[in-house]
Amino acid sequence: MFSSETLERYGIPSSSVLSKILKKLSEYGIVEKLGRGRYEIVDPIFEQYARKRFSN
Repeated sequence: MFSSETLERYGIPSSSVLSKILKKLSEYGIVEKLGRGRYEIVDPIFEQYARKRFSN
């Protein structure tokens, strides 16, 4: 998830920015941290949005 390819693909400037994004999403109960570098989307509405928004 934190690879340079993934960051570039989704237009995220750095891994520190991604960490901040994931922390906020976790605080809002949208994602849950499963382990080191592993997250799961727990909000079904956000998951649908993300799939539509970021599908290639």
